[in-house]
Amino acid sequence: MTIGNIKGYSVVDEVFIEELNSTGYYLKHDKTKAEVLYLKNEDEIMTFGIGFRTPPENSTGVAHIVEHCVLSGSRKYKTKEPFMDMLNSSMQTFLNAMTFPDKTIYPVATRNDKDFFNLMDVYLDAVFYPSIYDVKEIFEQEGWHLELEGSEDELKYNGVVYNEMRGAYSDADGQVHELLSQNLHPDSTYSHDSGGDPHEITNLTYEDFLKFHERFYHPSNSYIFLNGNMDIEKVLNFINNEYLDNFEYQDPNSQIIMNENFKEPQLIEETYSVGKEDSTENKSYYAYGVDLGLSINPKDSFMRSILSDIIIDSDSSILKDKLLDSNLAEDYYSMNSSSLPLDFFIVAKGASGDDLEEFVNIVEDGLREALKKGIDKDLIEATLNSYEFSLKELGIHKGVMLGIGALRGWLYGNSPLDSLKFKNLLDEIKENLDNRYIEDYIEKNILNNPQKIHLVARPEPGKFLEKDKVANEKLKEYKEGLKDIELEALIENTKNLFE
Repeated sequence: MTIGNIKGYSVVDEVFIEELNSTGYYLKHDKTKAEVLYLKNEDEIMTFGIGFRTPPENSTGVAHIVEHCVLSGSRKYKTKEPFMDMLNSSMQTFLNAMTFPDKTIYPVATRNDKDFFNLMDVYLDAVFYPSIYDVKEIFEQEGWHLELEGSEDELKYNGVVYNEMRGAYSDADGQVHELLSQNLHPDSTYSHDSGGDPHEITNLTYEDFLKFHERFYHPSNSYIFLNGNMDIEKVLNFINNEYLDNFEYQDPNSQIIMNENFKEPQLIEETYSVGKEDSTENKSYYAYGVDLGLSINPKDSFMRSILSDIIIDSDSSILKDKLLDSNLAEDYYSMNSSSLPLDFFIVAKGASGDDLEEFVNIVEDGLREALKKGIDKDLIEATLNSYEFSLKELGIHKGVMLGIGALRGWLYGNSPLDSLKFKNLLDEIKENLDNRYIEDYIEKNILNNPQKIHLVARPEPGKFLEKDKVANEKLKEYKEGLKDIELEALIENTKNLFE
């Protein structure tokens, strides 16, 4: 039987991808419109993953909390932590779940056929039939809850994701990365923190949490990827018969909201939190950030990947020596996005906070000088060779990396196969190196691009603690307004969660 004859699915596209030595099959499930990518090759490690487009509408971290909660028990798997059970008992080579700014994915990989079906079953049951609707304590434990051990104790917030994000918000680099995305894409899906701002996580209600799962965790909003040497008929029949066929089509209603393009670069001044007693001297960040295009365009996606090394990250890059010689900061590097817009940031870390304009001038003057002289061909060729090698040699987690790579355009309406082909683009660039291919791209998409920010982020001692202080005052007032029976209920709930 060919893949095109497997009951329940239709083949949208089929192509041999030379650079991956794989035949790619792009399918859609007839009943639910769930989308499937299968890369047929000789990889002995079989990979399965399911992803959902999960654009946040606020910074309560609901996507992150749902990711945690669905792995805490399901219709078939009633144990408290099936995820940890699998880690300890499975023969998996990869097992994880990840929340991105606009998607959530659940990939697994193993060499063992029986293990592969077990892992698929656990993950599919978890995402489609989680215990969250029957056991509210899962949300409270993994997301957030009010904690009170005794009537005289202080009322406080607790929860796995809540505490995880408190840790993340104590990291300066993480705070600044969020500021960059939020300011380059205001009033968009990407102006929110999908991981969750700890001071907003506690605004998420159990009801809104369940609505998020019901809306987005449906086959009609799903992207299933498979890689390796497997009995694909058996795999697709299993997925259909055990799961997809149980659902009807539902409008995914998971659109990405984008901001209007800037008419000119934006000057942004922000602060990030440091400890009250921490020194603020030379702790500022500068950033020069542009939106190069959309990840549905394979050329822009490819160029963003190689420009990091050509412009800033490699020792022989265009700007590295110029920035180091300026002594404006302690370190310089690039940051990229993993979403629909292809964001590219040049970052200076450990700066005074007073030299943003000089930093921007060094960046732009350095780029113009390189374009005028022509970028060193050895630098470009070394970057292209390194990138080509990295795309071909993805290591033990190859299937997982290919699945994530396919989603670059797939999540936004493209064929997943388009995001995995790079040979023609690579050849096109190599053939046009003498025709200012890279130089013209940098001039158009970076120097002359109005969708740009120049940002300084200065340290603000106690910024996070001030928000804590406000939250704690509200908790104190709330507790004072509770009746004895309500206090007892909180204490009992706390005890139950501990147990």
